[in-house]
Amino acid sequence: MPALAESRQPAAAGIEVVVTGLGLVLPGCDHRDRFWDQLRDNDSQLRLLPDPAGGGAVAMGWIVDFDAGRYLFDVDERFYSRHSRSVQMYLAALLLSRRDAGLDLSRCDSERVGLFQGTSRDSFAWWQGRAKTEKFTRRDLVAGMPSIGVGLAASILHSQGPSCSFSASCCSGAVAIGHAYREIAAGEVDVAFAGGHDAALCAPLFAMYRHAGLLSESQDPGQAIQPFAGSAGNAFGEGAVVLTLESRRHAEKRGATILASIAGFSYGNAGSHPTHVDRSGDRPARLIRSVLAQGQLSADEVGAVVAHGNGVPQSDRSELAYMNRVFGERASAVPLVTTKPLWGHTLGASSAVNVAAAVMMVHHGIVSSSGVHAFEGGATPISSGMRLPTPVVVCMSLGIGGNNAAVLVRSNAPPHRRANP
Repeated sequence: MPALAESRQPAAAGIEVVVTGLGLVLPGCDHRDRFWDQLRDNDSQLRLLPDPAGGGAVAMGWIVDFDAGRYLFDVDERFYSRHSRSVQMYLAALLLSRRDAGLDLSRCDSERVGLFQGTSRDSFAWWQGRAKTEKFTRRDLVAGMPSIGVGLAASILHSQGPSCSFSASCCSGAVAIGHAYREIAAGEVDVAFAGGHDAALCAPLFAMYRHAGLLSESQDPGQAIQPFAGSAGNAFGEGAVVLTLESRRHAEKRGATILASIAGFSYGNAGSHPTHVDRSGDRPARLIRSVLAQGQLSADEVGAVVAHGNGVPQSDRSELAYMNRVFGERASAVPLVTTKPLWGHTLGASSAVNVAAAVMMVHHGIVSSSGVHAFEGGATPISSGMRLPTPVVVCMSLGIGGNNAAVLVRSNAPPHRRANP
């Protein structure tokens, strides 16, 4: 019988991976401090807007008046204007992350700077808008490529390290962050920009999800997604989130502010139905145990879990099941944080939003007010300003295709400096 995933050890010894910057382009949010305010206070940015597929109004997270030039002010407009809204949001988040990290790439070895980006439906809305075009040009060849975002990013940053795009449904952002973590931990790169992006708020998306019975019909945006509370549908959003990751040595050498550490990543498939999640919670539970083993931590040291939390009953059952498997009698006492009620389900970006939320909770030592204590049959809100019991947060994401991904975020203090190892 093969060894279980949780028996695996870290990919590399002695190279700690830290987070030094966050770039965020989300509904009502384009700054790390604003992101934290909304997360801490459970301040939903969802609004009722006309349904792109017709049929009245629907709750969604739309970025009003997005202007790429506001963020790409030092890039020639001709370089990015031909590309999709999704790609422009990614480039904006990328440059915001670099600025937030205070990183001067001219002082870095360009071959040791990597780009790792995840997306579920990149160019989906762009191609839908081009569907009736009779003549396609070289512009379409370039702009319609799913991986064009990291190609543009490499050109802007003059980075010559690995540049990779990942598509793993809603897990895409977490998978990109996880691979960046592994590359740094293995000593292959010193710096990596990693995250997720999607902007697919167009008629086909809403029509398909409504037909599948997975679209929230709530006319109260603040209640459109209610994970663990009997909700029955998604409310979608758009955006991009990019983390700046570095080896601790690289970050400390340049005097960077360290927000948190990435201490583990595991990704796998449920290996059963291609669209259903693992209701037993077995596969997610094993992935969580794997990242805890990588971080040399026990389940008792986890202060909170950032859940997939899309408000679909099947996902709720899976998440309650893995919580019970991992934490046992303590399961209902471990806060489950949900980010989708705040900015909507941002598809491939959503799991990167979760990791960013974990980074900020660890950095501030406070649990988001969007968290709940979940138990079979219901959930109770956590108190505003609740202290994070321990500076360790697990991020879990699930996705169509049987995808499961877990990322471990912990305090920025290395293990030998922690007061309670």
